[in-house]
Amino acid sequence: MRKPGTFLSATVAASFLASSCYTSVARPLPPPGEREGVAVRGVVLDAGSAQETFEFSDVESALWSETSLTVTGAVNAPYQANHGRVETMSFPLADMSKVIVRKFDWTSDAMIWLWLVSGVVLWDAIERR
Repeated sequence: MRKPGTFLSATVAASFLASSCYTSVARPLPPPGEREGVAVRGVVLDAGSAQETFEFSDVESALWSETSLTVTGAVNAPYQANHGRVETMSFPLADMSKVIVRKFDWTSDAMIWLWLVSGVVLWDAIERR
């Protein structure tokens, strides 16, 4: 049986490391002109003194209107009955205090390992020539 090459092994490792460099961050609602470009992962509703968070593990679509945000995606609620189920939910903008977005984190430990693995692969490729 043939052993996998260094490049293939490093590529698989790098893809796992890169996927863990993403984090979810709650940000204020974007202005109307910038809403279409936002990668929505969830919303934070502000009901007086209590806040309620709705997160999605996989968002199929996020449609903004003048009064609401409609999100279709897999619900990320590990201890709820609808966890993992694809649902469409509509949230009034008047009730939303923040929107949860997915952000690439350059400072994470996984990013450091990603750079190290990439450097080793590059060094190995140069040495083999």
